[in-house]
Amino acid sequence: MSYIINSVMYGASQESPGGWYPPSDWGWDAASTLVGDSDNGFVGIHACYPIAPNYAAFTATFVGTATVDWNDGSAPEAVTSGVKIEHTFVYSGITNGITSCGFKPANVVFKSTGECSVINFGVRHTNDRVNSDAMWMCIKIRSTYLSAAFQYQNYDSRANLLKLIDFGLNLQVRLYLTFYIHKSLSKLIYNFGNNTGTVATPYVFYLCGLSEYNWNNDDWSNFTTLYGMWFGSNAGYAYGLNINIDACTELGDAFRQSSAFSSIILNNTGLVQSIATTLYNNASCQHFEMDDCSSITNTNNFLYTSGNNLKSLLLYGLTIGIDISNQPMTATALNAFFTSLGTASGAQTIIVTGCIGAATCDTSIATGKGYTVTT
Repeated sequence: MSYIINSVMYGASQESPGGWYPPSDWGWDAASTLVGDSDNGFVGIHACYPIAPNYAAFTATFVGTATVDWNDGSAPEAVTSGVKIEHTFVYSGITNGITSCGFKPANVVFKSTGECSVINFGVRHTNDRVNSDAMWMCIKIRSTYLSAAFQYQNYDSRANLLKLIDFGLNLQVRLYLTFYIHKSLSKLIYNFGNNTGTVATPYVFYLCGLSEYNWNNDDWSNFTTLYGMWFGSNAGYAYGLNINIDACTELGDAFRQSSAFSSIILNNTGLVQSIATTLYNNASCQHFEMDDCSSITNTNNFLYTSGNNLKSLLLYGLTIGIDISNQPMTATALNAFFTSLGTASGAQTIIVTGCIGAATCDTSIATGKGYTVTT
């Protein structure tokens, strides 16, 4: 088994020697030990400031009893499953010193005696006008399974400061919108291979900005859908995406309006049925490739014909029509695309109108396979 720590692959028994890590004066090395692999709960560094109200709030669903220690001199408190847990920090009671970033780190520790299945940081403190989750800096979560973890599903819930999330190696997470609008996230520790396809996966990195993460080291082979996975995400790994998606049947919206990848190569794609809106209005992807498109039945609005910058497209074995008009694809690129196509399934049309090489490409490559080519 392997897992990913900030763009580098390590064996399961290793620690990360490099990549982004919290500054030493945040005290994460010590704080992260306050919740272990056998616990149910989390430890989080919450930033507190001298003149700020310093609110925090979250909810948790768990079995048994639970307590939260805010580590600000106040007594640990018993909490109730499913009921909002909130607190106003006592700044003077936080024993950690002021960091170089200007805040005192409060080491918040939540633990339950039984399995914790939901942790939601996207709730608002009673006295807060904006969601209090913006003050979380690093969070480590441990449990058996989280059916909905780390929700940021409200539009005023921006996760502007959060830099690190540690789910560990064995935790299975319901991934729907898990990293929604995480604009500052720099390190994610999680084994994506644990996703068996039985949990919801759409829109996992919707509007996310994981600026220092290499997606290519993750195991995507168990995902049954990548619908909306990187919709609107940005600042991804500039060298491109090259992954295996053995179980995936749906790529709709997967890279829509995303600027995360300049090149996207998807392997073991024989089960994919839909690439509708996959690259819709994606201006960053210049090369897109799938090694087996024989099962695809829907290519509607695969890309936005006036909002993309696609220079190369290979859809091996595709048997239905597709509109790729107005792309900066040369005659050579269009010929390579025609060559990648399979035999047309009945009357099918390929539209290349407005492409750079539309007037000089060899359309006979496609018409010989039964397609009508519109130039």
